[in-house]
Amino acid sequence: MQRQFIWGDTKHNRRFHAIGWDRITVPKDSGGLGIRKLEAMNKACLLKLNWKLRENSDELWCKVLRAKYECDNSNISSTRRVSTSSLWKALINLQPMIEKFTVWSAGMGEGSMLGVKRG
Repeated sequence: MQRQFIWGDTKHNRRFHAIGWDRITVPKDSGGLGIRKLEAMNKACLLKLNWKLRENSDELWCKVLRAKYECDNSNISSTRRVSTSSLWKALINLQPMIEKFTVWSAGMGEGSMLGVKRG
């Protein structure tokens, strides 16, 4: 859809594309148009949502998802049901990436802390 908008394509008329998509998504200061790749933006937004769920957010949408899928803050359930939403499936699919870049550290009885691995 983004491509159709940029190049003026319609369902019945496809125009000549004088510039490649890989060039359009290059930052402006590097000679591109600065349009972000939707796949990367979608993944970033989903990772942020996943992080909020794990960080014990008291926002209503977090409470609803935790109750619906019966999960606690630290573990997003990987149980798939027939009625599992596409959002939940996407969050489950990103679990390995979240786990790869997070670390748990236990304190002196004051609870645990979730942080981001460096490097």
